[in-house]
Amino acid sequence: MIRELKKQAGALVRKNYRAFWLPVLLYVVADGTATFLWQTFSDLSSSDTVQYVFLGVSLLLRLVALPLLLYWIIFISMRLMKAKVSTSAFSWKDAVRLVVITFAPNVTECLLSAANAVPRDTAGLVGGVLSFLMIISFVTEYVFFACNYHYALHKGTVKETVTFSYLGMRGKFISFLLLTLSFILWEILAAALSLVVLFGLPSMPTVGKSFLTAAGCGVSFYLLPYRYVTYTLFVKNNVKVDKKRKHD
Repeated sequence: MIRELKKQAGALVRKNYRAFWLPVLLYVVADGTATFLWQTFSDLSSSDTVQYVFLGVSLLLRLVALPLLLYWIIFISMRLMKAKVSTSAFSWKDAVRLVVITFAPNVTECLLSAANAVPRDTAGLVGGVLSFLMIISFVTEYVFFACNYHYALHKGTVKETVTFSYLGMRGKFISFLLLTLSFILWEILAAALSLVVLFGLPSMPTVGKSFLTAAGCGVSFYLLPYRYVTYTLFVKNNVKVDKKRKHD
């Protein structure tokens, strides 16, 4: 099943890439900027005010900009699949709802990134915290996996959207796990290419390294829409919630 979904997703992305390039580009830029600001914040020691400004902007990008850009990619995916998405104009109210809906998985991802940046001189403690955060991050991603899909269709309340995803994903953990793991070779390729370039250009400034990592040395420009089109197809084909089940 997963192989067929990825085949369909790859064909859809290659045929319609012009529809994805802007949100994908903005996502990579926002991701690279957030990484750069976080690294600058971590290394800075001259001004507490500047530190907090950098931290605040980095978190704003992680918790607001990236989720909204990801929703844009998924919304485009659904339109290309001829799904009956909501035709009402996207508003500030929608933006706030999406930020609230995706807050739990995004904040755990931020905490995981922060823990990864902690020096390893406290290896035992850091290792334990990292393991715990990785589990929490994966579980929240699983529970909230279908939220963007449901919101694009119905623009419902936060409760309705999260309930749909929670109930719809129940019993599908193994499928979810296999689906996410199916992209691991792409992630390894992006990481390997980035490392080759970084080691080949050791004098590259931090800002360059941040954007290179966010772009996966160019791989992310294809992998990002390919991954989320596949995820959207998975939800479209497999996540259903019966009316009776909503009251379980």
